[in-house]
Amino acid sequence: MKKCKIHQKFVHWKEVMQVTISEMKMIRIQKGYTFKRLSDLSGISVKTIRRIFNGEIKSPEYEMLQTLEHILRGEEEPDFIRESPMLS
Repeated sequence: MKKCKIHQKFVHWKEVMQVTISEMKMIRIQKGYTFKRLSDLSGISVKTIRRIFNGEIKSPEYEMLQTLEHILRGEEEPDFIRESPMLS
């Protein structure tokens, strides 16, 4: 049975996303960041961050992942963090 292209792209995105979350887990541990610290820096709830890192949220919002990635990499706060109603 042949898979449609849309399904293949979705599966590929999930695989890439899981690798990204795995890398973020390692960086978080290396830097000693707690879920509480990430929450304070990102404005995302501790519960949501914990669920993302534990794989309980299978398709986290891209903006949340991008926010967490920027924080873990030590990059300057992106504009969308300050403007996002989700994080206000």
